[in-house]
Amino acid sequence: MTRTKISIADVNRLLQLYDPNANMNVNDQQKRSNLSSILTKIGFYGQRNNVNAVEQAINAVVSRNIYMNQSKAATVIQNRVRKWFNQREHQRLTREQQLQREQEQLQKQRELDIKELREEFDPELLDEEGIFDPERYRQQQHQLRAQEIEERRRKQDEDRQARQAQ
Repeated sequence: MTRTKISIADVNRLLQLYDPNANMNVNDQQKRSNLSSILTKIGFYGQRNNVNAVEQAINAVVSRNIYMNQSKAATVIQNRVRKWFNQREHQRLTREQQLQREQEQLQKQRELDIKELREEFDPELLDEEGIFDPERYRQQQHQLRAQEIEERRRKQDEDRQARQAQ
């Protein structure tokens, strides 16, 4: 059985197919050796002189390599997206904690304000829950004004009677 060699044009095409960046400035024997190394590397031990079979084997490896590169790229993208989401989640949790602290501070301030108001206002002005009741305050102010007016009238009456007695 006579072995026929693949033409150098086919060797060039197959080398370019496997690696578009391959150095093509070598002699024909080196090119054939490179193709043989590639075929050994990809595990193709079949019909080395069958151009179609060799091309299919190289295409399969190139397709697999492209798929693997795409998978790696997809993994990188997934990791970046995951990292971004984790950062956003961390920021959200940090913000929630900050809001919680602010709410606690506001609650403490509110309690202090209520305590101060309780001390400042007459206990009669507070409702059942101990909160300032504006309606009771208005009533008390109205009563105080009425008392002041009554005292002023009484004093004026006394002054008038004292003048008349003179």
